[in-house]
Amino acid sequence: MESGRKPADAPPERRQPLEHEAGFREVTGVRLVCPELPETSVTAAMARGGVIGLSTAADYLLEVCFDGLRAGARGDFRPDLPLVLRW
Repeated sequence: MESGRKPADAPPERRQPLEHEAGFREVTGVRLVCPELPETSVTAAMARGGVIGLSTAADYLLEVCFDGLRAGARGDFRPDLPLVLRW
């Protein structure tokens, strides 16, 4: 984010649409699974800072969580795309 603020807190003239067709309201978690990264990488620093979760594995995966997982649902796009959405 340009200012480090949530999109909902942006000035009205810069605010993007906040309604998602699937009903998602907020990204509440991001986890990256990938081969081991150098400790000096930005991604490792984000994990140390608690911004994202990070796990080490041979294969890549991005997991994005929405709305505190209230619905208990998930969409798994593997093997076509290394992406799991949970909400």
